[in-house]
Amino acid sequence: MRLGLWYPLAAIDSDTTDYRSTPEWAARERDGRVKQTGTAAGSKVVMCLATPYRHRAARRSSTSSRPTGWPT
Repeated sequence: MRLGLWYPLAAIDSDTTDYRSTPEWAARERDGRVKQTGTAAGSKVVMCLATPYRHRAARRSSTSSRPTGWPT
């Protein structure tokens, strides 16, 4: 097992461009409210990975860089 950082690809701030430009990509509760999750950084909107958002999340994941000095 390798040490690494994990961040949720589907949990984003509600003030991000991704959410503001495409709020229909957000996951919804049964009653239609936008699904939210609590993180150490506060409440985040849960984006639905069954929408085109998955391509943005994958691109964001593949372009994230490792901190200097971390094992590869």
